[in-house]
Amino acid sequence: INSAGVFISEIVCGGPGDTYEFAKGWWVLSVDEQPTPDIDALLAATTQATAAHAPPGPLERHQSVAVRLGSDDGREILKGIRPDPLFWPMFELRRKPDCTW
Repeated sequence: INSAGVFISEIVCGGPGDTYEFAKGWWVLSVDEQPTPDIDALLAATTQATAAHAPPGPLERHQSVAVRLGSDDGREILKGIRPDPLFWPMFELRRKPDCTW
């Protein structure tokens, strides 16, 4: 099992993972060659990628970011995605003990 990345447990319909055919059960290993061993690193990498690729002002849709994915059986793929401002930079939702977000 590849634990050197962030596990993809769900794909949001209409989001970049859906658009670029990411698969549940795969792992995000890096974003623009920045390793993503945990959620904090993934959030930092997406923020850095946004800053590196964006001109002053809103992120333009023609710019792409390299995302390396890995599977449990050792396969790796590299996908170039165009960040969607509705989903990028990424965020994390955490449910509190009282079942609120």
